[in-house]
Amino acid sequence: VIDEGASCAPGTADQCLSDLRDLAISPDGSALFATSAGDDAVVALSRAADGTLSAASAVSDGGTCSAASPGNCLTDPRQLAMHPGGDRLFVAAHGDDTVVSLAWDGMDLTIGEALIDSQPDSDGTPVTGIAMISGVAVAPHGEQVATISEAGSASAVSLFRWDSSAGALFFEDSFK
Repeated sequence: VIDEGASCAPGTADQCLSDLRDLAISPDGSALFATSAGDDAVVALSRAADGTLSAASAVSDGGTCSAASPGNCLTDPRQLAMHPGGDRLFVAAHGDDTVVSLAWDGMDLTIGEALIDSQPDSDGTPVTGIAMISGVAVAPHGEQVATISEAGSASAVSLFRWDSSAGALFFEDSFK
């Protein structure tokens, strides 16, 4: 899979490989995921039994970030983390001050939701501590997601609860 310099568009993983920042592997090893800061995208590559990689899917930023338009919240994705169940990725999007959830069905990536710094989550709790987000991790049991931000004196570690039945992240706390 090679980036030929063409512009990145949703679904075109082979064209979204500029300025790669992070990598995750699905629990079963059948897929690899990468953040492309140059294309404001997350790409999925399928891995065949013989180890051959092929383009599978991509999601990319499409405009102004808002909770109503989470697909537009992937500016400068820095890091991603795979849920241990293998069906969800979490992305630290530095340029939009967001943590974005992406669904993975084994073939395609789709946008779930975006939690944005200083805006409420779906329960109405204000999200704090993710301005200039730079990292994300998922607990081994899959029920918690943690982030770090590099906002100078306002740098923070934040904790979220993942509700798999609702397919939603809920802000819990931030330590600054």
